[in-house]
Amino acid sequence: MPTVRTPVISFAVGSFFFAPDGPFPYDFTGRDHMNRIRAALEHLANVNEVELEYSPEFDDKQMILTEALPVIGERLDYSPSPTYMTLDFRLDLPMRLQQELSPWRFVGQPVDTKTEHFHVSIRQKFHASVAFITLIDPGRSPSPSTAVAILREFLTKAFADTEHLRFDCLGPSPFHADFFIRPSRQADEERPFTCLRTTREGYDRITYRYNGADFDTIDEARDHIFDAIDNAFDFVYHLQQVEAHDLVQFDEITDLVTLLVELEKEKGLTGFWKRFRSTSVRSDALMKLADFEAEQVYRQVPTMRTYRQITRQEDAACILSDIDELTQRPMRWPVEQTERLLQLFERRRSSALQNIVTSIAGLVGVGIGALLTALFT
Repeated sequence: MPTVRTPVISFAVGSFFFAPDGPFPYDFTGRDHMNRIRAALEHLANVNEVELEYSPEFDDKQMILTEALPVIGERLDYSPSPTYMTLDFRLDLPMRLQQELSPWRFVGQPVDTKTEHFHVSIRQKFHASVAFITLIDPGRSPSPSTAVAILREFLTKAFADTEHLRFDCLGPSPFHADFFIRPSRQADEERPFTCLRTTREGYDRITYRYNGADFDTIDEARDHIFDAIDNAFDFVYHLQQVEAHDLVQFDEITDLVTLLVELEKEKGLTGFWKRFRSTSVRSDALMKLADFEAEQVYRQVPTMRTYRQITRQEDAACILSDIDELTQRPMRWPVEQTERLLQLFERRRSSALQNIVTSIAGLVGVGIGALLTALFT
């Protein structure tokens, strides 16, 4: 990792991932995929100092894709990927290009990274892919989180036409904080570093202060801190991926329920006929709802096991509030209300059908009675 010659290190956290892509079918090995990532990055004029390490058993893994993988916000893993991987590279972006790439250029907001040089460290361990983006020698009062959005835009465009490789990002926003590393004013003999989170308008500020007696340089302290906190961020992005996936899944259920609501509003024989034929829509919605609820239940045990492991680590103290919020969000899905609404639609449909059958039976009975009266009088 390159040396950052400043008394304070500024960095941001995101989730970057390089996925295999078309043309299809694509038959490849883990080694093929890793080599393509390295080669594609080294081919970019803005990128240098590429370093890639990963678990060697991934080399011989054989894979085949017949269609594009969903983006990582619509699935529950970061596959294919090795069990362990670190990818480091330096990226140089002129300020003019940063301004062109900035998502806030349309509102006239200037870029506030205060540097043209970045170091990216992408780490994959257990659940997700975590990117630490360090600003190299920035000016005064930088906003590191801005770099996540700008680098995301650059890498998305840079890999848009790359064969068998696609850049992906979970978000689109970075982790909602700006991060800083600086030496501690008072040495803590028990811990190599401490963290302090300051709540403020916009993104919070999280500062890691390291014990100067434990590290020869600030760069050595940075490497240690990244190694210590990447597990916690791995879990955070896993939870965010689950939430994004659940949102897509529940949107599909909501679309079906909305269709049923619109059918309920239709009047007359045409409306009845459409509702009568909507049994498959209700069945599909109920099945998707059951699958959705089952996934929630199955995930609870491993999620809470990891939660207890992570929250016992002092290194995760500054982001515990984010982890707590993410672990509680799955309980907010209106599963029971949606199920009751679908059951109501089915009861209304069955009741309407029963009324029509009764009416038809009555009419048939009257007709038969009239016919018998005519025959015997």
